[in-house]
Amino acid sequence: MTQRPSPASLERPNVEERTDTTRQDAIDRSPNVGVDRSQVISAGLRWSASWSLRMVIIAAGIWVAFKVIGIFWSALLPVILALILSTVLWPPARWLRSKGFPRRWPRRAR
Repeated sequence: MTQRPSPASLERPNVEERTDTTRQDAIDRSPNVGVDRSQVISAGLRWSASWSLRMVIIAAGIWVAFKVIGIFWSALLPVILALILSTVLWPPARWLRSKGFPRRWPRRAR
């Protein structure tokens, strides 16, 4: 059978006693015995700094890519549109050829 705690043990301790006990319990249960906080913090800062540098490099690469695309945009736009148009029209063209339509329209005689 489970025993019920006595009413004396259910009384709340003073705030000072509770914080001291809690602090001591935390110190006793801490797996970080012998670990210097500066080492843990510096490892975290090193990790975040490396990821920040990666993000800056990626952003700079994207910026350079957009600048290059902006320079050649007058030549790239027709090529991109032609690729999209030919991709969209390929299935109907293949279907028409399978039904016997010629690849090229006959030329008109002059």
